Parts: sequence; C-alpha cells; structure tokens
Amino acid sequence: MARKRKGRDISGWLVVDKPAGVIVHPGAGHPDGTLINGVLALTGVLSPIGLPDRPGVVHRIDAGTSGLLVLALDEVAHHGLAAQFAAHTCERRYDALVWDHGIEDEGTIRTPYGRHVRDRRKFTGKGTHAREAVTHWTVRTRKGPCAWLSLRLENGRTHQIRV
Repeated sequence: MARKRKGRDISGWLVVDKPAGVIVHPGAGHPDGTLINGVLALTGVLSPIGLPDRPGVVHRIDAGTSGLLVLALDEVAHHGLAAQFAAHTCERRYDALVWDHGIEDEGTIRTPYGRHVRDRRKFTGKGTHAREAVTHWTVRTRKGPCAWLSLRLENGRTHQIRV
C-alpha cells in the first residue's frame, strides 16, 4: 500500500491511482492499511481540514472501486477543491461493463437514494432521508451480451456507482 504509484503533485494537491479493494481512510474496523495511511507515510503531510481520520480527503471512492482520487496537501487546495466538487465544476467519470439487455445508447438514471433509517450500513431509495442520485451513461461499445458504458455522476452519493 505504501509504495509510489502513478500520481502527480501539482501545487497543493495530489492525484492517486486507487486500486480496487483499498479503503480510502481509517474508520471502524480499519485503523490502518488505508490509502490515507500510505499517502501520509510517503508524503508526511495532508490538509488538516475535515475529520481527523480523513486528512486531505476531498471526495471518496468506494473500497471496491478503482480510480483516481484527488487529495489536498494544504488548506488552500482543500478549500478550492471542495468548492469545485460542491459546485459540480469537476466531473467524475467511470467505466462499467454490464449485461446488455437492450440498454439505450445513452440516458440518465434519476433515483432517490440514502441510508436506511434503521440500519445505517444499508442504502435504500425509500424514506425521508433519500436524496436524488443522478448518473448519466453513454454506451461506448457492445460485444455479445455485454455493453461497455461511460458513466458520469452529476452528484455523489455513497455507493451510487454500484446502484
């Protein structure tokens, strides 16, 4: 985990290539072995803004998802990056391989999504705490029973890309 991979330090922020299966920040049951633990071991510094166990974290990627993660090294970068994510001026794109059951060439999924009222580990589209999750897709190619999709999240909800 604590080894250099593709990434680039650009005036106050760092882009890290997070592999699938790696947890982003320490939490219950995962005090170490996280991406944040590794980055701190290599750089020695991340923005102190936010929760103590999430230094530099501007956005997250699910443990089971691979992709580029932007981390803030200082407070100025953290405020600027957080503002861009909040204003949706930066895009989050994903690729997905799915079973092609006659999916349209492009479209948008709008669905309510939020934590389950009784079991906070679960997510549901029901209840008063659900907020709209918006995902746009475009079919890149089709082959046999599969379709390769390009996905763009309009907003970020926990586990949204899995749904």
